[in-house]
Amino acid sequence: MTQENYYINGIYHELRNEHFQTEQSYTEAVKQNPDSLPARFSLAIFLAKMGKYEQARKELEIVLKQDNSISDGHYYMGVVALNLNNPVLAQKEFSVIENIPKYASISPYMQGLLCTKRKDYKKALEYFEKSISVDHKATASLEAKAIAHRKLGNKSHAFEAGRILLENDSINYIMFSEKYFLTRKNSDKSALKHLLRDDPELYVELAIKYAALNLYTEAIDVLSMYMQDWQISGSYPLVYYYAGYYYGKLSEYNKSLNMYYKASKCSTDYVFPNRLESFNVLKDALNKTQSDANAYYYLGNLYFSKVWLESAVDNWQQSIKLNPSFVLAYRNIALAYWKVNKDTKTAIKYYELALKCTSKTDFRLYYELDILYEQCAMTKKRKMLFESVPEQILKTRTDLIQRQAGFFTDTGKYEEAISLLLNNRFAMPERVSITKTIYNKAYMNLGKRYLAKKNYKKALECFNDMLKYPKNLGVGRKSITDDAQAWEMIAQTYRKMKKNSLAHKAEQMAARKSDLKGFDWLKIDKSGYILKNGVMETLFYS
Repeated sequence: MTQENYYINGIYHELRNEHFQTEQSYTEAVKQNPDSLPARFSLAIFLAKMGKYEQARKELEIVLKQDNSISDGHYYMGVVALNLNNPVLAQKEFSVIENIPKYASISPYMQGLLCTKRKDYKKALEYFEKSISVDHKATASLEAKAIAHRKLGNKSHAFEAGRILLENDSINYIMFSEKYFLTRKNSDKSALKHLLRDDPELYVELAIKYAALNLYTEAIDVLSMYMQDWQISGSYPLVYYYAGYYYGKLSEYNKSLNMYYKASKCSTDYVFPNRLESFNVLKDALNKTQSDANAYYYLGNLYFSKVWLESAVDNWQQSIKLNPSFVLAYRNIALAYWKVNKDTKTAIKYYELALKCTSKTDFRLYYELDILYEQCAMTKKRKMLFESVPEQILKTRTDLIQRQAGFFTDTGKYEEAISLLLNNRFAMPERVSITKTIYNKAYMNLGKRYLAKKNYKKALECFNDMLKYPKNLGVGRKSITDDAQAWEMIAQTYRKMKKNSLAHKAEQMAARKSDLKGFDWLKIDKSGYILKNGVMETLFYS
């Protein structure tokens, strides 16, 4: 594959959020042509998005060394420097692009952000005003301006900045919280909570905005609104983790530990850390409480989502050491080895370990392990796996029943497969017909078995059943069907029965129902026309 193809593939995978393939493609493009600025710059930006700031910095240095006029390069170098806690470099890079129209509003905002971090609110205001003068609807600058005025004690100016912003954005979270911080009225607090709708992710997002300005007290106040209304057992752990991190920033060590302890007691269900800020939060939690298996699990998930495969697996393994019955951690390691490393042997090992845990009610363990067993031709293990599936799981998961029907078909138990398929109702995604494929395969092989035994009546019944579309299979008859194989077998059966006229009609149906693939008497030329014996013809479907 050429360097250009790798680069284009990287763009394609990035648009589809296929992170592992994206990094691999961009890296290979740069490897093949180190002087390719588009490929190297795309790799640098992608690395920054994945939280790989040090690697991104190195790539950006090479880009800017080759062409120092790339304004986007300076902007991203500033962002990377900010995340590497290098404010001097960040200030330098943002100031370079200050007079470039594209960054005329963003650059002063980022410089104001740096001033806010060192509590120089007066200087920060100057930058925010400059940003707003370029773009009067610059939301981030208007929010920061209101906050800076409040910190300077300019309440009237803070209210005015909030009023202007709410005219354009009537549900701006920052302005609702700023109004509460200015008045401390319960009515304003209630208005903010009503806006956040008991969604913990919204509370975390709002807290992060304050933390970005080093306003950790306000960040904790926001998170506390959520924590006051929920018991730990039904709460969202990331709220506590972030609160613990922010308490640590305020040097309140005991409160930080208390929050981390509460986070460790929350359920892990439906918790998927995805923000880059969560790296520092979870790492800090583990520095203070090394016994939190859940924190290792969350950090592993976060690493995996950002293409840090080895770090992800290491954290999941640490989680298992602390909690040997943590089924999800076993499954995640198995998926990483299977889907990314293509190491089916190790993947099978971890799935089997997961199934040895006391809690093995997750149907996906059986479903995914059966796929691996099938790929590795482990027929005996497939049989043992289905025999071990708890009855309550098998009864409620038709996708697992589908796998079992496929197993029966693969092992010659066609009647059992057909019975499973006809006695259960399947819900298949649009354009997916795997259940019908298994159904057809079972009837095809059963019909061939009858045909070999010269039981032509039963064989015809099986091949005719292939032409049916039972409603319970979740797929309807297509406008253009692919029933050619069934008609071919019907024709063969009639030939065996010496019923040549019926065989001929069946052969005609096979030709008409063909999907135009794999039939010797039908060919398609490059223009797409159908050729029969070298003469162009039209094929009609009925």
